[in-house]
Amino acid sequence: MFHFTGGTVYLEDGFATGVDVLTKGKKIDRVGNNISSKEAKKVKLKSRQYLVPGLIDAHTHLGLFEDGVGQVGVHANEYGDPNTAYVRAMDAIFPKDIAFEDARRGGVIAVGAF
Repeated sequence: MFHFTGGTVYLEDGFATGVDVLTKGKKIDRVGNNISSKEAKKVKLKSRQYLVPGLIDAHTHLGLFEDGVGQVGVHANEYGDPNTAYVRAMDAIFPKDIAFEDARRGGVIAVGAF
């Protein structure tokens, strides 16, 4: 159990400062002002620290449209053959694509390509 105070918290309607967040296990239990909890471990965030939920991108194209490269870096769709059942997107992912860092900074912790 953690009790986060200070810093900036990302909520569903935007960023908020001066908001407390109380967690139980791996889930957020309460969000609000002046929350108290005796058993929770206190974590004081600094003014430039952010608390954001981990986001999951369930259908992603990260690494398939290499940001900043242009047409040569597009590996999402194969146009050279009408039947490409043998082609898998995971074989064409470019792990050094700058889009991965952009997603991480935005709070994405996991991605899936379905």
